[in-house]
Amino acid sequence: MVSNSAAAARAEFAARACLDSPGELDEATRLLCELATAPDPELARGGVDGIFRHAVETMGDAFEPALCDRYIEFFTRVVDYCRRLPQGAALDAELRRFGLLRRDEIVERARRVRRVRAAPASLRPRKIVVLSRVTLGADVTVTSVVLAHLLRRFPEARLTLVAPRKSAQLFAGESRVATRVLEYPRGGGLLQRLEGWLAAERAVCAEVAGLGPGEWIVVDPDSRFTQLGLLPVTVDESQYYFFESRSYARPGRATLGSLTAAWLEEVFGPVEPAPEPWIRLPPTKARREGRWASLNFGVGDNPRKRVADPFEEELLLGLLERGWRVFLDQGDGDEELARSGRLLDALGARGWRLGSDVVSWQGSIAGFAALIAASDLYIGYDSACQHIAAALAVKTVDIFAGFRSRRMVERWRPAGRGEVRMVVVEPDRPPDCGRLLAQVLEAAG
Repeated sequence: MVSNSAAAARAEFAARACLDSPGELDEATRLLCELATAPDPELARGGVDGIFRHAVETMGDAFEPALCDRYIEFFTRVVDYCRRLPQGAALDAELRRFGLLRRDEIVERARRVRRVRAAPASLRPRKIVVLSRVTLGADVTVTSVVLAHLLRRFPEARLTLVAPRKSAQLFAGESRVATRVLEYPRGGGLLQRLEGWLAAERAVCAEVAGLGPGEWIVVDPDSRFTQLGLLPVTVDESQYYFFESRSYARPGRATLGSLTAAWLEEVFGPVEPAPEPWIRLPPTKARREGRWASLNFGVGDNPRKRVADPFEEELLLGLLERGWRVFLDQGDGDEELARSGRLLDALGARGWRLGSDVVSWQGSIAGFAALIAASDLYIGYDSACQHIAAALAVKTVDIFAGFRSRRMVERWRPAGRGEVRMVVVEPDRPPDCGRLLAQVLEAAG
């Protein structure tokens, strides 16, 4: 019997072998897949983390073409393993329907759709389906730019965004973008995540039903639904456009938003004005007095992004002492709720008025986005809300920690009409929390 901690260590070691040792790719991938599909939930969780957090995210966060190629080699092996399992019968049947009988055929298709190709000048689609990136920050930074460009380039087309409910909420105020809500099981097992592709493929088919060739297109901005373009959503791939966001590069373009705009111009032609990240919330009537700062200390299940205690408490106190009033998002999940609860208790114990000096929020992302829109300032770790704030033209202070590569900082810098200040926490040494606090408060103004 392998202990859960030992299984997690084996999974992380195997993921590292997938990254560093091409000759061990077959064996390392097999081990990860065996763990990820084990009947014991704890063993399976270690294998899933090894595949997605330690292998896939590391390959993607480097933004290196060589690691994008490694991802194709790695994840096609994952798919090949899963389709051979009894519980992978539906996955195998659908791959066969697309004519993908062997792993090398999936590899060849993945490489083919990654080549940038210009759409025909005569393209006039009646329907455009855009796949969500699934994570909120990526949908603001990348997917919103895709939507804006297509709305301007094809004003007569009907656009549908296939997205989880939280992402759909961010565009609910834009009448020209319909949404088909589809959840991706980010917390699910390996086979559940692959089955998310089956659901996305069915959604695309339903959206384009009854339309003929040339009347519709699908734009995939590196979606998790398709496992970063690895799995097809349409048989007619002349209608499918894939943006390889992790390897695409152009001189003078550093952020993901600006690179997305460059790709769209290259594929579909220029539009004026060139799009920037945006969101469109339903109308609200937010009223406030004084200077308000919105804060979110969520890290998306990635504790490396967090600065050690007591940084968050000291930051809140520093803002309050400088005359700011605070909207504090309590976050998602038991751990984040517990942390925010402790912060609120600490502030109350120091005499600050909860509900007046500090207003806590627990609810929808759209609701907190409305509070950000009503604020003068947003502060948070690298996550979704700093992209929302920048898109809303709210001054943004982004505390960027736990990154895997310097290029990740460049790519994920928030962009929008508002002022953005980056406070970068170098990963190779423990931060000086006092110095870091002073930097953030100075940036806040």
